[in-house]
Amino acid sequence: MHHLLGFLTIYMNTDPRKLFCAAINQKELRPVFGSAPEANIWFLLEYNNPWGSKVLIQSSLSAEIKALLQSWVDNTPQSKLLFIKRGQKQNIGKLSFFIVVGQADEQLVFQFQLDNYESLTQIDPTKIILNPEQFTDHILDSPLVLVCTNGKRDKCCAKYGLPLFKTMQHYYEDIVWQCSHFGGHKFAPTFLYLPEGLCYGHVAMSDCDTIIDACMKGNIELANYRGQSCYRKIEQAADYFLRKYTGKLNLNDYRLTATESLGDNRWEVKFADTADATIYSIKLSGEKTGEPVLASCTKMKMAPPMTYVKLGIHSSQK
Repeated sequence: MHHLLGFLTIYMNTDPRKLFCAAINQKELRPVFGSAPEANIWFLLEYNNPWGSKVLIQSSLSAEIKALLQSWVDNTPQSKLLFIKRGQKQNIGKLSFFIVVGQADEQLVFQFQLDNYESLTQIDPTKIILNPEQFTDHILDSPLVLVCTNGKRDKCCAKYGLPLFKTMQHYYEDIVWQCSHFGGHKFAPTFLYLPEGLCYGHVAMSDCDTIIDACMKGNIELANYRGQSCYRKIEQAADYFLRKYTGKLNLNDYRLTATESLGDNRWEVKFADTADATIYSIKLSGEKTGEPVLASCTKMKMAPPMTYVKLGIHSSQK
């Protein structure tokens, strides 16, 4: 309580322009695991004009194209639409559009070069996702790194995301993009590694090379790991606890087999070891508890943090 009163005193006596939710959460050492966005299909559209806080609605795209993109998201389970850009404002040449499949057992990136946004009407995402063998000419054999930089959604994403983007772009060039909001500005700077759907937060400039190198090898760096987006958040937390327990960090080491609610915000999540079929059962709790923290700069929103607690891990042979 004293801690909360102290923070509220600072909050009430500080210019809101000088408060940053990401800095406060990092200073408080809030865990980042179990916070990745939940999606296994991503629609990524290059849009070089200024972004609003609600990128699709506030864009200059035609009503027809806005409705088309929204229908894709509405009709595709576990999907998200993000706007992307390189950084420099340019409207010359082709526009990039990606459909990313980031499922646990299948990861693919399809790239399309558009003459204009109306060209989107010629694309059928459902057909592409269900029949990838028919679109091999569009499969990209390199990953995508998306750094959230949308300062109109939350100022932390611009303040912390833009420097990280510039650092990553210097070393990794064509695979790195700025992207619109995907959730978790209090963990800025934050980025996604696709198609695997690995999400990281509070990433220091000095750590980005180590994290990207691990991603490219199919491994996980636990220190800044928010989770894998194909999993629900409670499964992301269980995945974190399991890997910390066993020390096995390759993406292919485990396969999710079951998730069961035990009531009272408690869960049991099971993973199978792909090497020897050992079944690991992770029991954990997940609920918003503790003293409220600044969760958003835009709305100056205070909320208790989501807290995951490992209740136990045991293994058995299948």
